[in-house]
Amino acid sequence: MGILSWIIFGLIAGILAKWIMPGKMEVDSL
Repeated sequence: MGILSWIIFGLIAGILAKWIMPGKMEVDSL
């Protein structure tokens, strides 16, 4: 459960990061 919760937290954090800083995320993905 601990690992799964961390994975879910990471996915949510990534989605929020894309909404908050779309430009930065696009540059990092390149």
